[in-house]
Amino acid sequence: MKIGVVGGGAIGLLCCYYLHRQGHSVTLVTKSKEQRDRIVKDGFFVLTKGEQHHCKLSVILTEEAEGISVDLWIAAMKQTGMEDFINRWQGLKSDTPILFLQNGMGHLEQGEKLGVPIYAGVVTHGAMRKNENTVKHTGVGCIFVGSWSEGDPTLLHQW
Repeated sequence: MKIGVVGGGAIGLLCCYYLHRQGHSVTLVTKSKEQRDRIVKDGFFVLTKGEQHHCKLSVILTEEAEGISVDLWIAAMKQTGMEDFINRWQGLKSDTPILFLQNGMGHLEQGEKLGVPIYAGVVTHGAMRKNENTVKHTGVGCIFVGSWSEGDPTLLHQW
C-alpha cells in the first residue's frame, strides 16, 4: 500500500517507521525544509526498548504533495494544524481517503468538506520527538481506527 503521512512530529514519524517496516511504501510530508533535508540526508531514528532503529524513506514538503499518488493519507499533526491542512488539501482535488490521528473531533466535520472517505484514529502509543529526525517510542500501544464517513471499512485492515 502507498501511504502518505502528513506531519513529522512524534506520531507521524512513529507511523512512518512501523508502516515502512510492514512493507508499505511510505512518503513523509513535512512543512519544514530543515526537517525534510535532515531526513533525506540522514534518515530518521526510532528509539525503542533500549535500541535504536534507522529508517530511510521518501520525504517531501507540504507544497509538493499535490503531485504524488497514494492509497491513503494519514494526517498526523496537532489539532492546531488542522485548519491549514484542510484548507490546503481542498485544493488537491483527490479522492484519496484520509485517516485523521488528532485529539478531539471538530476537525472531522471540517474534513467532510474534502469530499473523500474520512477515518478517525485513536493512538494509545507514547512517543516523544527528540529532534527533527529522532523519535522515542515511550509506550507501546495501538491505533484504533473507525470509518467517519462512507469509506471502505476493509481499507485499513490491510495494515
